[in-house]
Parts: sequence; structure tokens; C-alpha cells
Amino acid sequence: GLLDDLGIKMVKQGDLSDNAIIVSQKPETTIEIFEKRVVETMAISPDRILRVELFEESAPMTVHYLKEVAGLYRNYLIGKLSIDVAIDSLTLFKGKGKKAIVKPENTPAKGAGFEEGVIGITNMRRPHEGAIGIRLIEDPTFGPTGEVAESTNLVGRVTQGLEIIRGIKRGDIYFLDV
Repeated sequence: GLLDDLGIKMVKQGDLSDNAIIVSQKPETTIEIFEKRVVETMAISPDRILRVELFEESAPMTVHYLKEVAGLYRNYLIGKLSIDVAIDSLTLFKGKGKKAIVKPENTPAKGAGFEEGVIGITNMRRPHEGAIGIRLIEDPTFGPTGEVAESTNLVGRVTQGLEIIRGIKRGDIYFLDV
């Protein structure tokens, strides 16, 4: 193959089937791969990848934060979030912790409720600023991170694959911005 011709060894991890999608590689850059002559890849089945729509226009600062946390600015098309807490109604992912600065943006109207699949980030009005969550069931009061409307920035929604998250209590979730 191409890598063999270049004298580069590929070490595959995860799903080894031909239709698997590579979600990460080490080293990250082509130059480092040429220097080390080896690349490690992690692949998963395409049906294990969430499809999401990010609200770039209505929440540009919050989308930027999410992309930064998920690694989408490191030349990856697929983002990765690590599960922090998972309950039946929502899943929380690790954010930047105390380093997060999330100003209120695209907060829903009070009493608007939250639909299944909506993705939100706790803004600076609450102590858990920067927490990222996905709502697994509709709720009239509490958003994807368990906060009320004024403390929740809506950043996107899951368009396909919400069932991937249900029942998973730990690990990483991969998503593609469609």
C-alpha cells in the first residue's frame, strides 16, 4: 500500500474492518509521521459516530468552545467527548473545568423546554461553567447539562445516532458535524 511504499508502518487499533473510520492518529502531523516512520490509528465503526448539527450562526462562541474541547481544531473532522456523568435523562461530558469561559449565548426562552437530542453547555451563570451535555429525553425545565434555560447555551443537536449514548456510562463518544 501507499504507507508501505513510503516506508511507514501503520499500527491499527479499535475496529479493524475495511469500512471502519479512523477517528484519531498518533503522531498527529504528517511531518512527525515521516520522522518517526510509524503511525498509530484508532478506528471505529461508522454506526458508532453521532451525527450532529452545530448552531454556528446563533452560538458562534459556544461552538468554538465545543470544537476546542472536542479536538476539531486539530485537523480532525470527527470530534471526541469523554463522558463525565451519565444518567437516563442526560449525558455530561468533560469540558475545560475552571479554565472555561462561556458567556451566555443562544439561551432558550424561560419555560421553552428542552427537546431530546439537544446539545448544551453551561454558561458562566452557574458554577459548572463549561460542562457539555446532551439531553436524552425531553424536559420542560432542565437543559442538557441539568441547568435552567438562562444558564444553558444551546450549541447544537444530534441529528442521528442518539441511541449510541443511551446506556453508556463511561468512555468516549465520537461525533461528526453534518
